[in-house]
Amino acid sequence: MIGVVDVALFAAAFAASAATPGPEVVAVMARSLDAGLRGVSGLAVGIIVGKLALLGVAMAGLAAATTAYEPVLRVITWAGAIYLCCLAVKKWRTAGAATHPGASRRARSFALGIVLTMSNPVAIGFYVALLPGVVDLTHVHVKDYLVLSLALVVVMAAIITLYGVAALRLRRFLDRGGSRIVDRITAAVFLLCAVFIALR
Repeated sequence: MIGVVDVALFAAAFAASAATPGPEVVAVMARSLDAGLRGVSGLAVGIIVGKLALLGVAMAGLAAATTAYEPVLRVITWAGAIYLCCLAVKKWRTAGAATHPGASRRARSFALGIVLTMSNPVAIGFYVALLPGVVDLTHVHVKDYLVLSLALVVVMAAIITLYGVAALRLRRFLDRGGSRIVDRITAAVFLLCAVFIALR
């Protein structure tokens, strides 16, 4: 069984890795700018599910196998980048119009969260390279996975909330200039995220 020190070490290393700005963080901020914290829910759940899946794969000893699927991950990465470009174009065209996040939008955000996480080389690198140095993966059990999963969910929820609130405060500041400007900035952030994903 994993001890308290192992869990704390995992949580600290995971927090440092997950809090580093990357495509997931940019997507959370863009979605928060676009639709507020409620609009982030689907994306947040998708990101967390993706991270739990990567943790499960790593703990099952299959982390090295993910490198064999690099072409598939590349296709998923490009699909995510194209989707973000579509969001950017749509947001640019509808700048200033009221948005109402519906169930289908949350489902798309959920899928985007999974794609961003599963194709993020930093996230994959954490599990392949860093996790074995933090946790002895030769003696883990289902209970250990559940304990580490709980730590992961708590850390990710805190990080997503912090970045979401930061973007919300930025939106309130930008709202003084009108919703059209905020929407155009959101579109630019979506496009920036797409470019960032495509170029890695």
